[in-house]
Amino acid sequence: MKKQIIILLISFFFINVYGKSVTVKHTTKNITVHIACFSYREEINNGIIIGEYVKELSQKYNYTDSIEIFLEMIPSKQTEYFFLPKKNIFLHVQSNKFNLLENLKLIEFAILNRKKINSKIDFNKILKSSNSNQIDDVLMLLIERPNIVKQLENTSDFSYYIQNNQYYIYKKTTKELLFNSPSVYLFKTIAYSRPLIFINNHEFYYKNLKGDLKFISFSDANELAEDYPLKEFNYFVLFNVVGKINNIAILNLEKDKLIDNLEW
Repeated sequence: MKKQIIILLISFFFINVYGKSVTVKHTTKNITVHIACFSYREEINNGIIIGEYVKELSQKYNYTDSIEIFLEMIPSKQTEYFFLPKKNIFLHVQSNKFNLLENLKLIEFAILNRKKINSKIDFNKILKSSNSNQIDDVLMLLIERPNIVKQLENTSDFSYYIQNNQYYIYKKTTKELLFNSPSVYLFKTIAYSRPLIFINNHEFYYKNLKGDLKFISFSDANELAEDYPLKEFNYFVLFNVVGKINNIAILNLEKDKLIDNLEW
């Protein structure tokens, strides 16, 4: 019976090892963010949120000229920053994950040193510097999870907001806080409006059928795959997992059990 269930679930799961490039452009007042990712993922919303915080920072300095940020997702690459020789402030970021605080520090530097941004810059020195009062003030602002990209649209009763560089996952109707985390890798709704949130590509929280919050992780070196990461079928959630070998994992919501290391 167990084997039959696994075969049935796999038949409903479309696996594609090649991702398509996704680009999103978001403009808020004088700030434009260009985001390029492997697929539609929560990191796109993270990029939009960075743009919102940069807008708040520019207002702190009464800076109204154009600022553009190109956030380009690059696999397994150390983060690199470049200021492009444009008339406006234009920051190009290449990284596997977009960092809010680092982007704020570099944009602040560019605002305060507009004439120097095309010369040689010690990025490490800027990033390791203490936060200014302006950045600390901006980080304390509460920014809700964006809901403007159709492919990432959330219609459930659960969402998150960012404050002080932390993600707070909560229930919208009651304002009940479920947990907070320094990152959100994947945000999904399963089994009749129950949240499933990966905090990285290995560990995740979910609400079970009784409404209890559970925390679980994949075994060994397994990680959630980049493309088509999960599929839901009744009370089973099937994950596309990569590690030493490609395999799948199945979360049984009725038994709160994760079956890992199922080869395909």
